[in-house]
Amino acid sequence: MTQFAEETVSRLSAHAPFTAWADAKLTYTPLGPGTHGWLVTITAQDIPQWYLIISASEDGGYILSEYGIGTTLPYSQASLGERLVAEGLMRAGGGLPTGSTVRMLYNVSPLWQIELPDQPPVYINALNYERLPEQQSLTLTSYKRDLSGGTGQVKGVVSSSDMTMDAWRVGQTALAPRSHSDNPYDNLMWLTTTDLPAHSSTELRGLLEQHRVLTFRSQDGNAAFGAPFNITGWHRWISKNADNRGATYVAVPLAHTDTLRFLPGSQLIGEGKFYVYPQSLSQT
Repeated sequence: MTQFAEETVSRLSAHAPFTAWADAKLTYTPLGPGTHGWLVTITAQDIPQWYLIISASEDGGYILSEYGIGTTLPYSQASLGERLVAEGLMRAGGGLPTGSTVRMLYNVSPLWQIELPDQPPVYINALNYERLPEQQSLTLTSYKRDLSGGTGQVKGVVSSSDMTMDAWRVGQTALAPRSHSDNPYDNLMWLTTTDLPAHSSTELRGLLEQHRVLTFRSQDGNAAFGAPFNITGWHRWISKNADNRGATYVAVPLAHTDTLRFLPGSQLIGEGKFYVYPQSLSQT
């Protein structure tokens, strides 16, 4: 796993906006039991500034589930503590009740799971620290991603199972400027528009070329995805593997922060709808 992470960072560091990764230090934190995942924190000048999330695949390899740039990193213990106090689940300066457990989870977004004695689990988004409503938490526990299309072989993501990381190289990057396009709640007029069809990562990339900023909304899985969110660009990987020719990771700004997440576009296809974000309507 460490070799996969190091090779991923090496390839990304040769291209903007990841060039500062070249001399960075990598720290590995395993996620919760049963998740088969790792948070890789990337530090430069003693400041954590970037991250990878790596997951184990069913074929024994590894998947690049997510990566990001910015100083707001997932799974902050301090931010979790503040949220637990705000929710009345913990006293300031104190701890959770005896018998409580806290787990870091990852399915299609980073999450905290807090289990208190004799109570249903509480889920908190591990990036924006919003508590998931109970009904959405129930949806979350039943949501399982499958990047293999039912074949057992992952597609549309960077993975170590494609022979080696030597099979992959970084391709084109296209990003809209960070501006008022970070938060879909800033302008809800996208809800009045007709959703746009995207049946593949290639079609999704085409929509972004035409409209620059899209909003993604999942009818049944908003909690799992941390949606709705805006998509402001993409990052393309190219592979030598004939069965997995490439992977498009879409850029998702974390609202009101300097953090930009990159998620596999393939995991969004068929899981929700895409809309033109209003600020880009005039550009079509």
